Order: sequence, then structure tokens, then C-alpha cells
Amino acid sequence: MEIKAVLNAQEITKLAKKRFQEERSLDHLEGWFLAKEIQRECDEKFKGEKDCIRIARTQVEVMKNIPLHIGDYHVFAGTQDDSFARSYALINPAFTVDSFSGYCDPVAVFGDIEPIGDITQERIDALKEYNNQTPYADALRKAYDIAGDSTSEAIFFIEQVTGHLIPDVRGLLAHGTKGIKEEISRNQAKCGDDRKDYFEAMKISLDALEVLADRYAALAEEKERTSGGKDRERYRLMKDTLKKVPGEGAENLFEAIQAFILIWQTMCLEQTPNPFAFSVGNADRIFEPYRAKTNMSREVSASLFKHLLVFFNVADRSWAISQNLIVGGKSNDGKDLTNLSSYALLDAYYDMNLPQPILSVKLHKDTPKELYESLGRFFFTPGCLTPSLFNDDSLFPILEAHGVEHEDLQDYSVAGCQEPLIMGKDNGNTTNSWSIWGKSWSFA
Repeated sequence: MEIKAVLNAQEITKLAKKRFQEERSLDHLEGWFLAKEIQRECDEKFKGEKDCIRIARTQVEVMKNIPLHIGDYHVFAGTQDDSFARSYALINPAFTVDSFSGYCDPVAVFGDIEPIGDITQERIDALKEYNNQTPYADALRKAYDIAGDSTSEAIFFIEQVTGHLIPDVRGLLAHGTKGIKEEISRNQAKCGDDRKDYFEAMKISLDALEVLADRYAALAEEKERTSGGKDRERYRLMKDTLKKVPGEGAENLFEAIQAFILIWQTMCLEQTPNPFAFSVGNADRIFEPYRAKTNMSREVSASLFKHLLVFFNVADRSWAISQNLIVGGKSNDGKDLTNLSSYALLDAYYDMNLPQPILSVKLHKDTPKELYESLGRFFFTPGCLTPSLFNDDSLFPILEAHGVEHEDLQDYSVAGCQEPLIMGKDNGNTTNSWSIWGKSWSFA
């Protein structure tokens, strides 16, 4: 059964806007704290394992135990809420320039949660002290000690991340966790003993993704049982989809978006709290093959993409910043790659006008006039989100001159704060240190 047999585009859009208002009313985030408590238990439970295996098994335990929820307005299951604290980055309402000293305190995030329900101040203090004594915190403090007073004056600071990244999820959407596990096993069999544990950890991490899907399927089944009419059909579709993806490959746009959301949730939860700003890449190219399989209309596709965009907004201030999505562009041989999903995504962005995710667009000399016309409404509507623009004709030769393989040029995308990276192949560590030159010069 397809979504269009259950709801039309207007009904799907109405749910997306209600879902955003529901998310926007959330003024507290505790999921990351609960995940950190599970991680603390796993540190002891798996202390005899190699780090890669311990971390992967911890992912599974988090997925087994983190509280999950499907609400009345969900079309897709999944959330980023458990990956972020409400003070993330400089959008913290309490931020002042004079008090900011970077992100150099390894346990500062524990000051961002207030007691609520059974999360007492004692629990908060205990978990903070535990994390303050970890080898990770010790290593960070050693780095900051070398920097001395410069970090306290925020002349420069070192973020607790490895930089912005653009994962390539196309293989996982196409083949599912089962297919990717088979590929991992084949590569594992060919590698030396010193690398086999890393391949094993990859497979265990995919187990975590499957656990998440199974738990959401059970929640959708319960919602189906207690609902009626179109709501019951919506939850039945959700349940059936979650029983298929991401275990198996997606076969339509609805399945692809659902699989994508759970993949994203799993990646971010592994990095909680405040993961290092994954970006989507060329979303139109990721999703177009699945839209085309059933020839889904632009209007219905846009309505589904609206729910994807809502997923990227976390709580009352859309805390999950620096997650970028790009459309448009050309192939390595100069062919325009704009497709119907490009326009559907722009339609979704324009109608929802959400703070996140950041929108970028690739242009080139043969960009269709229709795409420019679609972009015009953003630039000439006061108060509307405006996309960042990137010129393929300029970037391709620059990237190739700096060592990017020709075959990878069309897969450059934009991460976080507008850094061009190769989707699935690039880790530029572009944001793990900052320097404030105005303050630096004042100390000269």
C-alpha cells in the first residue's frame, strides 16, 4: 500500500505542520542524558571488549532502552530529540560574548539539564562526575592545558567533534542492513586480523538500526490498534514499512524517507550529546530513484519531504544546527542532474520555511530556467529562508586541482557551515578548531 492510497498531499502537509508545532512546543530535552546513563552502564558491561566493539554494542543497548514515541501527527517514525541538548552551539538564549569561552569544558553539557520527573539533581551530578573522570575528558583537558589562558579568553577553542561530515547512505537505502552486512562480511573475510574487529563493529552497529526499527514498528502497531479511519491506515502503513526498511532495500519514496530518518537517528545517537553536524548531501539524487519507481507526483513528494524537514528541527529553538541539504548540479560529463525531487524539495522548503536544515543549491551554465524560477520565490519573499548557491563550473576545476578524483566531482556536496566535501568520502575536520583573530591581535 502506498501513502497516496491513505492520505492526499494536503492531508500529509497538514500533519507536517501540526507535527512541527508539536515539536516547537518542546522546551526540555533529556534523551541525551538517558543515553549517557546507558553508555555508563555499558562501559562496565563491555569493558573487556575492544573499543570499537564496546561502542557498537553500546549503540545496540541504547536502542534497546532509550524511550521512544510515535505521536498523533507522525507520518514517519524517528526523532533527533535524543541527540541534542538545549544549549547546543551559539543559539543558546543565555549566550553572551563576554562569557563565551568556547566548547572546552568536556562536561559543560551537564549544566544544560534541569531536574525533571525522576531525573534528580543527584543523578545529574553523578553522571557528570563519572564523565569528568573518563579517559576522553582527561585527554581533552590535556589539550586545553597546553592552550592555557587563550581558550578561556576564547582567542581560539577546540570543539569536541571531528568536524562536519556528509555520509553517503545510498547503498544502505538500496540494499538495506541485510545487504550491507553481507558486503561487510565479504570484506571482513579478505582483510587481516588487525581489521576484522572493525568490520564486526560495523555489523553490530547495523544491529542497532534494526532494533530501532523493530521498536518503532511495535509502537506503530499499537497506534494502529487504538486508532480508527485514516489514522489507522496511516499507522498500518508505518508499521508495515518499519517491518521492511531499513532491513531490506527501499522500493518507493515513502520507504526511502523512513529508512533515511532511522539511519540518521542512529548516527546522531551514537554521537550524543550534540553530534558533529552530519549533512545530507544531494538529497534530490538520493531520493529521486525511489520517487521515480512509482512515478509519485511532485505535490505528494513535496508533502512527504515536509515531514523529512520537520525531522531536522529539534524542540523549541530547532537546536540541531549546521545540518545542510543540497539540490541541483551537474554530472562529471556536464549533464544537468536536476530532477523532479529537486523541485519537490524546494516546494517543501518554501511552504514550511523552517529554521533547519540549511538549504543549498548547485548551479551551472546549463541549469534549467525552471530551477531559477523556483529559486526566485525564496529571494523575493520577505522573511523567507534563502538558499546558499554553489557554482559547479567553478568548483569542479578547483576541487580537481586540489586532489579530488574526477569521478567524485559530481558527488561534492555541502556540509554544515557551507564547506564543500565529497559525500561519503571526505572528512575535512573543518570545524574542530576556531581562531578569533580580533582577540589574537589584541594580545600581540
